[in-house]
Amino acid sequence: MIIKGVEFPEQLILDQRAGKLVIFAGAGVSLDPPSSLPNFVDLTEEIVSRKLKKHEKSQLDQVLGASKQAGVNAHRVTKPPVAAASVSAQPVVASPVTIGGVDSKDEENELLSLMEWVAAQSLPEGSLMHEIVDPESGAPIAMLDLAWPNGLQESFSQPVAVLLNEEVEVHNLANNHGFRYFINIEDFKNYVLHDVMGEVL
Repeated sequence: MIIKGVEFPEQLILDQRAGKLVIFAGAGVSLDPPSSLPNFVDLTEEIVSRKLKKHEKSQLDQVLGASKQAGVNAHRVTKPPVAAASVSAQPVVASPVTIGGVDSKDEENELLSLMEWVAAQSLPEGSLMHEIVDPESGAPIAMLDLAWPNGLQESFSQPVAVLLNEEVEVHNLANNHGFRYFINIEDFKNYVLHDVMGEVL
């Protein structure tokens, strides 16, 4: 499945939907806000209260060992920044399952080709992988393969979407959010030519 231009293995998506996905993240995830914890070099410099020399950066254990022998209490020195960061850090909450989306490279190519065709009709090309969000949380709940949330003729036609190989739940969510949807490209093209552009078929 391709989500926002990134291809994810189908089994990974199935495991996530089934609640069987565990994410293992390295220590680097704590560097950015909201935790903003120091990396090991910066933490060592904080403990020894000085900038490390270049050769010391490859010998952090020895630097820390020497500081302990010199009477530096690393726990006392590092406790305030770590405690402050842990108070400000928010718990990680699994995002709700997002259904729908482009399932394969072939499907993505079909949709890109359709976008070009629509643009050739002097209409907006549409939004690939359009998110439908939960109105309360703002979290994405579904991905529509290709959508025109303001209609093909903005303000003159209803929201419309093309949903290829999607589950019924995606159809229902699109419908509940006011989208007229098509499950095959030929029907959509006929709609564009006949209903939007007024050509006689």
